[in-house]
Amino acid sequence: MTDETTRPAASPPVRRSDLADLVKARLEVLGISARSLAQRCIDPRPELQPADERKEGPLWTRSTLQNLINGEKRKAPTAAELRALAAGTGAPLQQIQDAAAAEYFDRTAVYSPDARARTLLHHWEEMSEADQGKILRLLESWKDV
Repeated sequence: MTDETTRPAASPPVRRSDLADLVKARLEVLGISARSLAQRCIDPRPELQPADERKEGPLWTRSTLQNLINGEKRKAPTAAELRALAAGTGAPLQQIQDAAAAEYFDRTAVYSPDARARTLLHHWEEMSEADQGKILRLLESWKDV
């Protein structure tokens, strides 16, 4: 037996642009082009890269940055690329990481009130205030662990 109930069509998922928006804003603040930013995007900690993949010098090209800004970069940046992007834009690494988690993994960074503990959550915005409060209290209890 089949269910003949008509279900409303699911809305297409909204693609987040947190990292793209952050990079656009930093370009504007710095007053530089994507090409200039690309030259500045050098990983300050290349020793953290896997030895067989280690790259020095700029880790972003103008075209890859343009793809990011235009919402056309589909592959999430690596940890090294995020460090390089933070170095190039002058934004804190944690802010870059949070924006990448939001854009590429649909996760929202949630911090304890004193910002000493952080977690990434899916559907944070859809949670009730009571549920959000529970998570914040849990984060508060873990901050000294």
